[in-house]
Amino acid sequence: MRKSLVALFVLFLSISVLAACSDSSEAENSEEETEENTENTDNGWSVSPTFEVGQSEVRGKENRLAIDNIPFTAKENDTYVIYFWGEQEELMKGPVKIEAVHESTGDTEKAIVDYAGTEDEEKVWETGSPQVGGDQAHLTVNLSLPYEGLWRLDVFIADEKFDSIIVEVNEA
Repeated sequence: MRKSLVALFVLFLSISVLAACSDSSEAENSEEETEENTENTDNGWSVSPTFEVGQSEVRGKENRLAIDNIPFTAKENDTYVIYFWGEQEELMKGPVKIEAVHESTGDTEKAIVDYAGTEDEEKVWETGSPQVGGDQAHLTVNLSLPYEGLWRLDVFIADEKFDSIIVEVNEA
């Protein structure tokens, strides 16, 4: 009887320790995912930092994803170069898609402008594939966002999320 009680106690203690380790690991993973997907501020959003790529100032995440540091003005089209870093296989998977999410409203909008400046101009979800050279690629694209505020540009390659950049859009 005594051996049974000791065995039962050891079993209960083992299960308790395993459960505690599992909860801790899940919490750490959740924190890492949150840090990965947003820039850190009190509300989780801040404009992505700037850095240099060759002679150009860009905004984004070094060695991952960046965009020319050209100011965005609401409802105005402008041409931007988007820079990608990663494995060549990852960069060559297919077309680029951009989902623009507004901080305050949560609205998700198309950001890519096809046929900019023509009578056929239209907003679209995706465009061509980036031009790849080794572990770096780039894509020239016309972008426009509908109103001012902070916008997170979620960038996908072949429907797989690549990364995000947060930009500020000024009033027209």
